[in-house]
Amino acid sequence: MEKEIKASVTVNGKDLFCFMLQHTYRCVGGVLSLLFSLGAFVLLLKCFTTVDTAYKIILILSSLLFTVINPFLLYRRSMKQVKRNPAFTAPIEYTFTEKGFTMQQGEEKAGADWKDLWKVRDGKHYLYLYGNTVRANIIPKSQLGEQAQELSQLIKEARRAI
Repeated sequence: MEKEIKASVTVNGKDLFCFMLQHTYRCVGGVLSLLFSLGAFVLLLKCFTTVDTAYKIILILSSLLFTVINPFLLYRRSMKQVKRNPAFTAPIEYTFTEKGFTMQQGEEKAGADWKDLWKVRDGKHYLYLYGNTVRANIIPKSQLGEQAQELSQLIKEARRAI
């Protein structure tokens, strides 16, 4: 008989923020933006006493842009998105098997085979099932309880068998 794991997941603003943050900063553009802010900070420290106030302000803003300002904006956007979208209020019922997974929310039902996913990212606190490069199913491991480890193992074995 095929192994099956069922879970009910509700994605909140913090979960969406963590996804948006890692999605933004785990690519080449994200790394380059952090390097830009770091470079601006180093430049600010190096020439703080020798430049005028306007240049200092530009360097301070450049230092904060991708390290403080952008994450703050991502946080606000994720909180607004969760409040505005009623799909975030209802739990998603997942059924995971060795072939793939199905999800159901109210009357809506969809599913995917493991081979059809673009990527699976199994992190410490979240499991992300990417359908393409931009969209992913966010599964907080805190909501899986003891099933989190079992699900991670099921997915590893299923993806290895492909």
